[in-house]
Amino acid sequence: MQADLTNRHGSHPHLGPTYVTPTVLTAGDLDQINVIPAHATIGADIRTIPGVDHEVLIARLTDHAERIAAELDLQPQVSVPVNRPPVDTALDDPVVVALAAAHSLVTGSEPVFGGVPGTTDGTILTVRAGIPTVVYGPGGKWIPHQADEFVDIADIVTATQVYAVAARKFLEAR
Repeated sequence: MQADLTNRHGSHPHLGPTYVTPTVLTAGDLDQINVIPAHATIGADIRTIPGVDHEVLIARLTDHAERIAAELDLQPQVSVPVNRPPVDTALDDPVVVALAAAHSLVTGSEPVFGGVPGTTDGTILTVRAGIPTVVYGPGGKWIPHQADEFVDIADIVTATQVYAVAARKFLEAR
């Protein structure tokens, strides 16, 4: 499925390709490993890019599960607990322009544009309310959700300064 989505939609310059990652598998009981379980659950973390229609993707996944289940005389049930499409805020959007300028002023370096490999509240604000969002803050994007998650205090101070300058620049441009 992942290879097919990549073939169909390519790779996004900031987000990369679509990822389909099985993350959870539950079935049976370790106290009775000789018993074939009556139920099993497979969870997948799917990270899409702009251009991937989530309704079509869900229909394809459901069709795929039903086809495999029919071959094995199983009864599949596909559910989507969280459906958050990707966000792609244009580089010339006023919020991006203000934040990039603030980053340059505060840090003395040019901003590096990229994508976030996960989801944030910004996804909800953009998708549901049409509010353009940018993810920016202290710490590396690969640190969250790990046992030793951390952020340096100096990075918090710098990010706070950038936020203040960005807010001023954004409001001045209005």
